[in-house]
Amino acid sequence: MTMTETEAHIICIRGQTTDTFMITQGLKQGDGVASALFNIVLEYDIKWLRVSGNNKFTNKSTQLAAYADHINIMSRTKNAAEETYVEMKKSAEVIGPAINTNKTELLIQTRSNRPAQQQHFIYDIEHENRFTYFGMDLVANNKEKLEINRKLMLANEAYFCMGHIFKSRGSHRKRKLRVYKTIIRLVVSYGCETWVITQKPASALCVFER
Repeated sequence: MTMTETEAHIICIRGQTTDTFMITQGLKQGDGVASALFNIVLEYDIKWLRVSGNNKFTNKSTQLAAYADHINIMSRTKNAAEETYVEMKKSAEVIGPAINTNKTELLIQTRSNRPAQQQHFIYDIEHENRFTYFGMDLVANNKEKLEINRKLMLANEAYFCMGHIFKSRGSHRKRKLRVYKTIIRLVVSYGCETWVITQKPASALCVFER
């Protein structure tokens, strides 16, 4: 989301309001107060929605996960995601921010053998089959095989970068174990809580561990 419109704004904290101030050129990255003002506006925008980020996703059809300057809408159905997006866009129009559709992506995940419909989301948001989110590759078929293979490849690269430590006879065994546990193994295990591992990926992980 981006604050672009020229409007008068007031900040209200615990019932106390500031004087009116103008935002004439949006909020530029690197500005000292950009992040603070943006977070205030973003929180106000989310409060307009009927979706709460505090409840567990298992008990709701839609949940929001906000971080920095973007929001992740997680829904069980495409219609639920579309309704939440429309509500967010309407509430944002009241106070000024605009959703950047060029940086907004839609990923429909399913374990069904039938491919997801290749259609555009509302307001021409593009449908993606794969993208990276917080260092994890998310794919449409919702299978972890590609992600595990990618993590193993990155871990092998990290191992070879640290090869001089593991091959050195002057390095103590405890030091090598510390490097392995704090650097190399974490490359593989990052995000593993969400994996549903089958026998083949499990065998690949065991081979890497050995």
